[in-house]
Amino acid sequence: MNSHTLIQSLGRAGMILFALSLVSAPALTHAKTAKPTCILTTEASTGTHSFSGKADIFLVEGKEVEISWESTDATKARRGNGDTITASGTKTHQPEKTSTYSYHFSNGSLVTTCSVTVHIVSGTFEDSSLQSLSTKPTISGTASGTKAVQIQISKEGNDKPFYVSKSIKVKKGEWDVKVNKKLPNGTYDIVLFAEEDKVLSMITEDTLTIGKTAKKTEKTVGTIAVVPVPLLLGGTARAGASIPVSYLQVINIGKDRATLRGFTIKQNGSASTDAIVGLTVSDDSGLFHNSVDYNGTSLFKNGTAFVPIEVPIVAGQMRLFTIRAILASTVATDLGKQLKIDITGVDASAELKSKLPVRGTTWTFGF
Repeated sequence: MNSHTLIQSLGRAGMILFALSLVSAPALTHAKTAKPTCILTTEASTGTHSFSGKADIFLVEGKEVEISWESTDATKARRGNGDTITASGTKTHQPEKTSTYSYHFSNGSLVTTCSVTVHIVSGTFEDSSLQSLSTKPTISGTASGTKAVQIQISKEGNDKPFYVSKSIKVKKGEWDVKVNKKLPNGTYDIVLFAEEDKVLSMITEDTLTIGKTAKKTEKTVGTIAVVPVPLLLGGTARAGASIPVSYLQVINIGKDRATLRGFTIKQNGSASTDAIVGLTVSDDSGLFHNSVDYNGTSLFKNGTAFVPIEVPIVAGQMRLFTIRAILASTVATDLGKQLKIDITGVDASAELKSKLPVRGTTWTFGF
């Protein structure tokens, strides 16, 4: 029986029902692949942040950051290093230098990537600026890993800021700001923030004391131990070269932070100090580096020179430092003579426990 004969036999009512069934029959559809989502959450002493896409955060040197990731509609997930991961999870990191962590989520040919760059930052308040007779003190300190900082001052025990500074530029690792609001005599909580695109991340906090009648806060200092690392061999030094003369391990064995400000060196060899036209010092993290150069007069006075570096070292932390000498473009008068550069002094805001001088590496000038 064909459809025409069937409709005739069903009559008018059947024809209506048959037409309705054709209209209501579902059409075949193809499921659309969904693009995965990606959300990262970071939690550290500098604060908690959630985002998708790319982001930058600060992390105080020596601290940990917990990174959590979560994705929907992902059939595969991996980290930037290629390791396979689940669609959601958490991992704790303690990077020693600025690092980027990326996450890739895919569903077929659709891929979503999100990442966070963790910038290592450190900073301190200069202790002497935290005790002031002036009600409008100048606060100073050090900072690295950030181009700008901000300070907030609150009455002790009160979370609401009494004074908030404008953005303070960091220049050669140092910053300072004059408080333009009168601070009544007393004790205050002061916080140092790293600033990036008006986003603040706390670096450190301390106590500020104003006025004669304010009780002076007893401040402990770190204890610095300096130990030579016997890995440098010396050898032949040639004109224009940069040669390592000392490799030092510096440890804060005290209970409070300290700031390392530099090293005093002495040339005890037979070569002239004029053969050295520059001195550099750097730490193992790559964050701290400084140099002094020949500027028309000798770097040395009475055979000694000072190499400055401003590095905060928290209690229990160990840092490695390399001191290098930059040699003159001509050393003809010193051929066959020696450089024996020793560390005779360490400048730090801390008690020093080290047997000085620390003997350096011997180099002989040659062709």
